[in-house]
Amino acid sequence: MNPTVRLERADAVPQDARVRDFDELDSDAQHALPGAVDGDPVTLDAPTALEDGEIVKYTGYYRISVAE
Repeated sequence: MNPTVRLERADAVPQDARVRDFDELDSDAQHALPGAVDGDPVTLDAPTALEDGEIVKYTGYYRISVAE
């Protein structure tokens, strides 16, 4: 089953949070992120290195939610 990714804007970033920049993501995740920023869940075609709960810096800071 392919993972579904959702993003939620993070108003505050905890000091101990794992934060990655958009450029650090694999190409599948980079292509999926713009759609997820619009609030729509995005299903990736393959497993991803994104981890549930991590923070990604894109056009702001976003908390990642990954469901299998």
